[in-house]
Formats: sequence, structure tokens, C-alpha cells
Amino acid sequence: MRKIISIAIFLSIISSVYVFSSLYDSNKATPMVDQIAYSKDLQVNVNGEIITSKDVDEQYLKIPEKSRENMTKDKVLESLITEKLLLQETSKKGISTTDDEIDLYIGKVKISSGLNESDFGQKISEQGITLSEYKNDLREVMTISKLLEKELDLKNIKASDTDVENYIEEYPGFQEVLDEGDAEMDALLMNKIQMKLTREKQQALVNKYVESLKQNAQIKDGGV
Repeated sequence: MRKIISIAIFLSIISSVYVFSSLYDSNKATPMVDQIAYSKDLQVNVNGEIITSKDVDEQYLKIPEKSRENMTKDKVLESLITEKLLLQETSKKGISTTDDEIDLYIGKVKISSGLNESDFGQKISEQGITLSEYKNDLREVMTISKLLEKELDLKNIKASDTDVENYIEEYPGFQEVLDEGDAEMDALLMNKIQMKLTREKQQALVNKYVESLKQNAQIKDGGV
């Protein structure tokens, strides 16, 4: 799950909520307890920990503007509750991320993006956050990733050749491309389809895991 990506992509998903939402599909989730929705006086109690409207507002503003049209504050709240449950689970299981691991990851991102220390700091500032906030978000993302890898073994979840073949049969247009006989294009298309199906398999597992946490959680509106 953790891989070195370009600084543009990395910074565009700088919010831990936004990162997690790429794997956790709230549209396929079961309704939250008592249909909790965002409001200006929001206070949600998640196993004794409180999420406020201020928390939602702050995370919403971290999402790149171009992506906000697909991310309502209700979805941000859903993701914050999910994130809270997952972080609580990492504490129970003693899973954490050290400063050295964070620095190592950032170092690899700098190398892969070709940015020096000054340029990297500038990119972070342009997102409206400090380096400390950036590292805190990254720590949460990496820690949750460790939990999901440990519990779900996501790196070994992969779409099979049969899955790919069935997908192509379902969408004849892909077969027409393959029939053109361009080996390089065929390999690229097959790889993209496999990546898409693999991600869907991973997403389904994550959704199922999160829903199991919700079922065993005490989630109440009003902060009581």
C-alpha cells in the first residue's frame, strides 16, 4: 500500500482523511448510527473520543479544491469517524509509526520528486499547513496502513487472470482493442484492468473491516 509517488500526487492527498477515502468507499458503507450528519454544533462521541464540527471543517479545508466537489462535509465526518476507529484499533494492537520511519519516507519522496529541502518545505506551505502538521497526518496514514496490512494482508490481494478475462467479456470494447494485435497496448490495457480490479478487491476488504469496527463501536451524537 505504501509506495513512493510523485510529490504532486503525494501533496494532493496530504490529508489523512482524503488518503483513506481512496480505499474506504463511504458510499458503500452502512448508514452511521442514528444517521449522524454534519452541523455547526456537531459533537460525535466515538468510543469516548470526540469529533467536533471544527475537526470536520479543518480536514475539509485540507482537501485540494479540485477534489472538494466530490467530498461533502458529511463524507469528511464519515471518514473522520472511520479514521478514529482505525487509530483506536492501532492503539489496541500496539501499532505505531516512528519519527525515523516518517523521515525515511519523506526522504524517499524528496528523491523521487527531485525536490530539495527548501522546495519541499515550500510545497507543504502552499497547502496551508506546517511541516509538523504534515508529519502528523503522515504518521496517521502510515499507522493505519500498517494496521490494514497486518489485518488484511492487502499487498497479497491481487485480481486473477480469470478476473481480468471475465471483466473483458463483460465489456466487449476492451476485446476489440486487444484484437487489434498491438502487443504493447495489450499489455498496458491488461495491466490497467488488473490494477483496477485489484483495487476493488482491496476496497471491498477494507470496507468490510471498517463495518465490523462500526458494529462493535459506541458512536453517539451530542458528545455524551
